[in-house]
Amino acid sequence: VNWDGAADKECPRNWPLARRSLIVLSTSLLAFIVGFGSSVFAPASSVLTSEFNVSLPVSRLSVSLWILGIAISGPLSDVYSHRIALAISMLGLCLFQLPAALGTNIQTILVSRAISGIFASGVPYLIPRMYADICSPLPRSIALAVSTTAFHLGTTIAPIAAAYLLASPTSDNSPPWRWLSWLTLLLAAPFSTLTLLFTIPETSTPLLLQHKARRLRLETGNWALHAQSEEAPFIQPRLLIQTYLTKPIRMPTTEPLLAFFTLHLGIVHGILYFALYTIPFAFQSRGWDAPSAHLPLLSVALGGTVAGSAATIPFSRVYSLWRRGFGAEATPESRILPTMVLGSAILPMGLFWFGWTTQTHWLIQVVGVFFIGAGCVLVNTAGTVYILEAYGVHADSALAGHLAVRNLMAGTFPLWVGAICERLGVGWGSSMVAFGCLVLGLVPIVVLRWGERIREGGRY
Repeated sequence: VNWDGAADKECPRNWPLARRSLIVLSTSLLAFIVGFGSSVFAPASSVLTSEFNVSLPVSRLSVSLWILGIAISGPLSDVYSHRIALAISMLGLCLFQLPAALGTNIQTILVSRAISGIFASGVPYLIPRMYADICSPLPRSIALAVSTTAFHLGTTIAPIAAAYLLASPTSDNSPPWRWLSWLTLLLAAPFSTLTLLFTIPETSTPLLLQHKARRLRLETGNWALHAQSEEAPFIQPRLLIQTYLTKPIRMPTTEPLLAFFTLHLGIVHGILYFALYTIPFAFQSRGWDAPSAHLPLLSVALGGTVAGSAATIPFSRVYSLWRRGFGAEATPESRILPTMVLGSAILPMGLFWFGWTTQTHWLIQVVGVFFIGAGCVLVNTAGTVYILEAYGVHADSALAGHLAVRNLMAGTFPLWVGAICERLGVGWGSSMVAFGCLVLGLVPIVVLRWGERIREGGRY
């Protein structure tokens, strides 16, 4: 049993546009929550340091361990049902806010944050898979731009809310940092429940084909009808390990194209967390109080939102021009990578701008961080879409391996960013990262020119 073309209303790609758009918005809300939870403890580092008498790098593990948790468990998040996997992810995320909020020692808080990240990993890994089920390549690019922007918004807005919470007295005289986990829980529990119950259906193609085959067997009495996935209903342990563990790990190390993209996007993803610490540090150096010093992160959020909205235009414009001019499908390189090249130019510009305007009017520096947000979203969106489309049937494993390594890299950024700012200053610290971006920005340019040839010579 398979889908019956464009007339098959059971096929997710043939669902009404309104229904598929609602799925994109609902999953983007979950991405916002995961991004929010990942960074909400960023302003609390100094508070945790003084309360539990630990070093600053140890307290910053509250952010790093969440990101590293996403890296470790993500490839296993798509074994069966997309909807069930999302439900387990959000349930675990919610439950482990409780020990993080009630913990009386730093070990409890850090372990709870790490486990929360492990559960949260299902969201960033499953969203591209779900969009592949419900969208053709062009709409999928637009949908991924929406979810990437939502994650970016959550990541940048959370420290602002957290900074003001930490500066506010609590009615029960409890430490304000405990409300960071309560706030995450209050955000995650109702919205994840509502979306998973009412707006996010099952989208897994193998599972939906099983349902269709079961319906046809009952209607026709032909008990030989079956979906391909029913021929092997139980995944063999060896195949499970190969598909969900060894292949995602092997691909970034054996595919040069994927390796360079993963390195590039890993650093860009880390720069987002670099900004969460460096920007407040820079504005506190101007004499701003802690909550006010986090407000420039709104410019990062705005830059990401504008870039995420604008990213959909090149995707659709290049695609339509290519079809009109050549009468054929545009290649992934020609349709996607111009957006990534643009982001790779904007991001280091924003870092240099931010780093060397600390002595100018504050508004000039705020404009600089706008371009940091815009560059991060453009590069991450275009890079993710390119990996999905360039690797075809191997895209799931390629993306799983890419996201694992990318989050491992990004998870280290909060641990050393403070030392960089203190030793080198904001100007040279930002410049060091910007120079790295300039070098890696050559990757999409090279792939734009020779990517198709490189893919043809690849193992996958």
